[in-house]
Amino acid sequence: MRSVRAVLVLLGAGCGTRQGSPAVAGPAPPVAVSVAPVLREDLAREWEMAAEFRPWQEIDVNSRIAGYVNTMPVEIGDVLRPGQLIAQLEVPELQQELAQAQAVRKRSELEVVRAESEVTRAESDAADPPAVLRPAGGGGQAETEPDCAAGD
Repeated sequence: MRSVRAVLVLLGAGCGTRQGSPAVAGPAPPVAVSVAPVLREDLAREWEMAAEFRPWQEIDVNSRIAGYVNTMPVEIGDVLRPGQLIAQLEVPELQQELAQAQAVRKRSELEVVRAESEVTRAESDAADPPAVLRPAGGGGQAETEPDCAAGD
């Protein structure tokens, strides 16, 4: 119990007044403060940070043929629909092959037209009677003679 009393006495001594200061103080003097008018405005906080954005889903896109990207109607980060055009490729080798194939087709079409005209001519020659062939002077050469005599 003695130790408890000693502690209480020491605590009570520390709670007293300081030397040279009055025990009861009056109201504190007013403090000067600065004031500003209240304004209503949006608050904004900007941060500049180095960061890396990662997509929610990432898909590799491959082409069946090699070529150069001619047009790309989508931008990085666009949401795509199934079947949407992503890029249009230009393949010079295929364009050359296409031009050659078109030239071969055109040549074949012209050959068909020529063959059809030859068939038409052969059919018209078959419908007309042929000219009479007679040997000339016994030399074994044949001469063509029209069906009607021309003044012989």
